[in-house]
Amino acid sequence: MRITHLFFSSHEMADNRMIFSGNSPSRRSTLMRLLVCVAGFILFSGMAMAQEVPRHNRSEATLELPDLNGVKFFSDLIGGRDLLWVGLVVSIVGIGFGLVSSAQLKRLPVHSSMLEVSELIYATCKTYLLTQGKFLFTLWLFIGTVIVVHFRFVDGLEWSKVATILVFSVIGILGSYGVAWFGIRVNTYANSRTAFASLTGQAFPCYAIPLKAGISIGMLLISVELLLMLIILMFVPRDYAGPCFIGFAIGESSTPLADRTLAQMADRYGLPELRSLCHWGSWKRACPQLLCGRKRGFTYFDQTDGEDLTRDNFSKRRLLVSASVDDEHSDTHWLRSDVDQFLFQLAASVGVICFQQSQYSVSQHQERWLVSGQGVLFSDEVASELLV
Repeated sequence: MRITHLFFSSHEMADNRMIFSGNSPSRRSTLMRLLVCVAGFILFSGMAMAQEVPRHNRSEATLELPDLNGVKFFSDLIGGRDLLWVGLVVSIVGIGFGLVSSAQLKRLPVHSSMLEVSELIYATCKTYLLTQGKFLFTLWLFIGTVIVVHFRFVDGLEWSKVATILVFSVIGILGSYGVAWFGIRVNTYANSRTAFASLTGQAFPCYAIPLKAGISIGMLLISVELLLMLIILMFVPRDYAGPCFIGFAIGESSTPLADRTLAQMADRYGLPELRSLCHWGSWKRACPQLLCGRKRGFTYFDQTDGEDLTRDNFSKRRLLVSASVDDEHSDTHWLRSDVDQFLFQLAASVGVICFQQSQYSVSQHQERWLVSGQGVLFSDEVASELLV
């Protein structure tokens, strides 16, 4: 899509919008042919490897859980499996808490113009999610092919367990995909409600509303993952738990990153400046003036009663789970104010007409949007088929 107009305005209620118009060029894809070629190559390579690799390999796929009720707690009053019912209830309550918090955010007061902007943002994000859903399906075809070849033809796993891995890889993908959709929806609720609350001049709502949105999303994410894990532990046959865990781990880790989307946009629209924002190393070299942080991952600490963490034992008692291989290829945290300004200036530099400090009204006529307004650089009417 060739962008020909970019429209920024300041309405009475700090209402910011952009207009994009143009036509999308036809796209030719050889993805399915590539998929068939790769799948065939992997299949025949895997069958050849299966003749040489022994069939007695041990891995997570052959994991068999012990009897969880064989371990007793609280003076042998309750078994391990029975205790997990408490966790199951907590997970369900956590999911309910996240959904109720989302409903409460939706019911908060909001100005109609701010609500319209947040709904436009959500509609744009929804289009992105649907596109990423198609990508995930294609990605899963590759992943599924590798799963079948490796676990069936290399490890010699029975077909039922291979199918279990495939099913739970889909469940993992759908879980992450659903939580991402929920997060975008809650964030659009919070954005417009926080903007309206800021007009009162009180500081507390400006912190409380985003905080509640974050808690809602985080609680739902943790509760959904914990619920799926407990379902595997409690209701799946013990000799199938390993394949379930493998499939869930594969699927839950297969969601796309923002840097991939930036790379696609850079290639499609001929904007090499965007590609530099894909990783921390290239970002700092090309745009050192834009603030960004590295995603460092998370850390587990081995803690013992009566023994404090000190400078001497800190390193040996931690397990660092890195988010990236190294700093050069690290994913990034964005300072949105800087990045938004950079993108606006980039759009202007490639010839997009930009209007700022304008008051306007929007109407629709014969499937086209009409924007009329007055401003420093704009005193006219603009028509477009697409309004963002």
